Amino acid sequence: MKILSRTLFLVLSLSVALTSCKKEEAAAEEPISDDETAELIESIISTENGGASEEYKSSSQIAVEEFPAYQYVCTYAGDTAMYRAFTGVRTFEVSSALNWFATCTNNEVTSLTFEMSNQSTYDGPALSRSGNSTGQFVLSNLAMSYSELMMAGTLSTTGNVNFGNKTTETAVDMSFVNVAIDKSSFEMVSGTAQVNVTATLNGTTVTKSALVTFNGNMATIVINGNTYTFTMY
Repeated sequence: MKILSRTLFLVLSLSVALTSCKKEEAAAEEPISDDETAELIESIISTENGGASEEYKSSSQIAVEEFPAYQYVCTYAGDTAMYRAFTGVRTFEVSSALNWFATCTNNEVTSLTFEMSNQSTYDGPALSRSGNSTGQFVLSNLAMSYSELMMAGTLSTTGNVNFGNKTTETAVDMSFVNVAIDKSSFEMVSGTAQVNVTATLNGTTVTKSALVTFNGNMATIVINGNTYTFTMY
């Protein structure tokens, strides 16, 4: 009986130890890595992922093409709804709302302020996510003498992200600074966005900081000295 008791005790101890190790491994798992952070940022911005650059592109087109009609209308304001979906290697569905109003100097419109919100789902090779975004941005350099618009603003996105082996709760905050938008292609040709990504998994929360630099059809992300490149449009 003593031998059996000791054997049972050893088996139970080993089982408890293994269970404890598994719990420690799960608890120690990083909520989001640098690579995953880059993938998440790309999915939020890039047009081919259903990202917000499509809203910025459409807003810029409105600002440029309607300028002759509203140039001296200080009460100018508007709103629109957008829907886009795609099924393929990257599948997404996005419903957006935009509204805007003018700011005047000396009775001439000098900037448009846009407010946006959207609900989106995305499923791609590296991750799948669902969530909501809200943002505000200002477009200036509206006059036809300028070849580029200038944009500054913020975008906040919250939701759950599945990386295949884990599902993380995330909050992504972006601040756009000195972003130049070409008045012909309506693409971001220069400027940056400072990004903070907060991710929570199993009670552990981390924040990753990144810098996004725009260069037309391409953009780069720098996180902890690591550089990632992605296609914007």
